[in-house]
Amino acid sequence: MRRWIIEQSTIPLHYKGRLMCCTAGVHEEVGKLVEKFVPPDARESTRVLDLGAGAGALCQRMYDLGFKDITAWDLNPENLQDLADLKIDGVDLNSDFGDQANISGQFDLIIAVEIIEHLENPYHFARQLKLLLAPDGTVIVSTPNIESAASRIHFLRSADFRWFSDYFYQDSGHITPLTIWQLTKIYDRARLQIAEQSHTMHDAIVIRDKGGPGTYRTPLFALAIYPFMLGHRDGDIHVMAVQHRQEM
Repeated sequence: MRRWIIEQSTIPLHYKGRLMCCTAGVHEEVGKLVEKFVPPDARESTRVLDLGAGAGALCQRMYDLGFKDITAWDLNPENLQDLADLKIDGVDLNSDFGDQANISGQFDLIIAVEIIEHLENPYHFARQLKLLLAPDGTVIVSTPNIESAASRIHFLRSADFRWFSDYFYQDSGHITPLTIWQLTKIYDRARLQIAEQSHTMHDAIVIRDKGGPGTYRTPLFALAIYPFMLGHRDGDIHVMAVQHRQEM
């Protein structure tokens, strides 16, 4: 049975003791797409790059899925030092991080979870992904769904999208809200394309954040106008697989 209202806790999440720098369900949804696009017998030799790796929770999840060759880039790489066998580097993702001849086309799987909304130029970011991605590779990207029912009602009430307000600017550094239409154009300009699209909270239309700054208190209004909404109205966070564009 579909649930119409989900109460989402703002308590920090952890995976095997490592802080997950995301909201509930994001890493799990990423794991599902990774498992779909990379079969078990190919994982040991798959070259993985985790961009904005944070505290290493997603790197640990990739190890647990059978991946061995993992590189992690983050602005603060010192948080990753205790993860064994991890190749680590400090990288500013607003820079030309993919413009390096020795790593061009090197990575079979690139993970950019909760990253693009923090960056100054998503078009530049997509071009850098294109440079790093192996010919048959896949990028897994996530970003807040500003087209969700909850986000639209939030905008009507406050003129801010869900996840994009002064609070999230100061607390999380969210500066770039993107619709699916924008993301499609961004990838297309980089000669990439969305191969599969998913999202967190498949059974949620309205999200309440328990005690959070974006606590939503008018669910009945959202439910009333939900049937008339177009676009990507379901879920809270987009999670998508992106690959090289198939040229005609």
